[in-house]
Amino acid sequence: MASNKSSSMGEVICFFLTWCFILVLQGAVPFFLLPTLGQAIWTMGFASSYANGSLFTIYAHDFGFPYPAPIAFGLAGAWVASLFLRLGLCAADAYAFMLVFWLT
Repeated sequence: MASNKSSSMGEVICFFLTWCFILVLQGAVPFFLLPTLGQAIWTMGFASSYANGSLFTIYAHDFGFPYPAPIAFGLAGAWVASLFLRLGLCAADAYAFMLVFWLT
């Protein structure tokens, strides 16, 4: 029989501290840390192109001359980061918030 026991304050604090530890370990603390610089630059290139275009495109029209560049992998990260760019965050913070979103 399942009980309807609610979480205690200790469990909530333990969860929050574990969550903070994971974010610091991964380097995904917005406004403070930025993980994997090379991947961040690549992802944010696509994310900025998506932020300047339609919500439903998978082609980057801002780079990839002479044709638009399709994204081969990483669409789930680039698309979420483009939403944070549309909210007005800078590229590094949008990338970090995208990682926080997926890690959470």
